[in-house]
Amino acid sequence: MIFEGGLLWFNLLPFGCMNMPFTFKIEKDGAEFHAWCPELPGCHTHGSTVNEALENLKDAVQLYLDTVMEEEIARQTAQMLDEA
Repeated sequence: MIFEGGLLWFNLLPFGCMNMPFTFKIEKDGAEFHAWCPELPGCHTHGSTVNEALENLKDAVQLYLDTVMEEEIARQTAQMLDEA
C-alpha cells in the first residue's frame, strides 16, 4: 500500500518563489517505511514509522534543495568568470 497525495511546503525564495509544494509518497517496505518525492529524482529516505519517514523526508528534501541551489550558484559563478 502506498500513501500518497500529501504535500510538503518549502520556502524557495532563493529560486524566486516564496513557497512551493512537493508531493510525497510513503509505502511499507519490510519492517520500515520508504518515503520519496516524485518531483525530486533520487530524493528517498525511510523510517521505522510513517511519521519518522515523513520527518526524514522533510530533511532529505531540504538537503536536496540546498544542494541544487549551491550547484546553481557555482554554475553561475563559473559562467561569470568565463565571461570576464
